[in-house]
Amino acid sequence: MLSEKIARSIGKNSEEIEIIQYGLHQAFFMLINFITIIICGLLWQELIFSLVLFTAIYFIRPYAGGYHADTEIRCYFLSVGVMNLAMMCRHIWSGTESTFYCIYWIAGIFIWINAPVTNPRNKLSETEIAAYANKTKMYLIIFSVLFVLAVFGKKQILLDGILYATLCIAMAMISGKVKYSRKLEQ
Repeated sequence: MLSEKIARSIGKNSEEIEIIQYGLHQAFFMLINFITIIICGLLWQELIFSLVLFTAIYFIRPYAGGYHADTEIRCYFLSVGVMNLAMMCRHIWSGTESTFYCIYWIAGIFIWINAPVTNPRNKLSETEIAAYANKTKMYLIIFSVLFVLAVFGKKQILLDGILYATLCIAMAMISGKVKYSRKLEQ
């Protein structure tokens, strides 16, 4: 495997090689996701929207938590599916501005209150939970400032990207809560 060869040429010991190999694998997976999103954005004629959506989700998702697929390939297909669903909804749904604002604020408040939704397989300490919650809140504040600026600046793509990203994160968190509560009951 290419990542293994690169890691062996850079790493000094087995632990370093393993860390480098993992990082290269993650970077490759992220690159594949990014290229797929660009292709989907072009197909939907929503390239800028898809990039705003991808970027917004990329920053907040690791800290907010929520549903995680059991395998990398399922994660890939689920991510691409969610992004395509968001692009499709942007094309077909024409709600009022006040509806968009309400959806954004409801999803944002839900995320603020409930983040992070943790996965029982990767338990977080209380300190980590607090840190993830704070990071999520920081990103929500940034999103909200950008959202308000987009409203007043009439930047619809930015507005929609933040709205749909926030909605996708909230849905992932709800799905995670349902999935992980069922696993705890078993």
